[in-house]
Amino acid sequence: MVKVPLGHPNPYVRLWRNLPWPPPDSENEASRVIRNRVWTLNEVKAIAEKQCQGGGNHVISLNEKCTNDIQKLAFTAEALGERILELEDVNYRNSMWCTRSHLQGMTMRWEQLWFPCDAYALRRRERLDTGWEGMVEYYFKFCLNPGKDRIFLFSVHV
Repeated sequence: MVKVPLGHPNPYVRLWRNLPWPPPDSENEASRVIRNRVWTLNEVKAIAEKQCQGGGNHVISLNEKCTNDIQKLAFTAEALGERILELEDVNYRNSMWCTRSHLQGMTMRWEQLWFPCDAYALRRRERLDTGWEGMVEYYFKFCLNPGKDRIFLFSVHV
């Protein structure tokens, strides 16, 4: 366990006084590694199920690149939820601290931008509007918000 100081600049990190993995101490890649899975798939799938039922916005992109990728894929909120529901333990790749977008004109310390994320890859057969059919591999990187009722997306791309 890592003791997080009360005044830690990251509001997300402050919510957990004893983290099983330390927040990054620099922008060094090695300090971003989390040695084990952060979230259980049951927690993640419960939120994705709510998204598929159309009950609000439960899957939220936290960076500009992810938003752009979702638009390129032409995913609806429900399509994102459906793919997340397909994830299984074997799809897990790794875990690491990831950053949200830093909005232009906003002054934030780099420590405030980090979130603990799990990454998954999902292979599935798809048929496109063009008639092409084949295997597509999607890469997801996400974390849950502190209330565990939203999925914060950092990556969704093929």
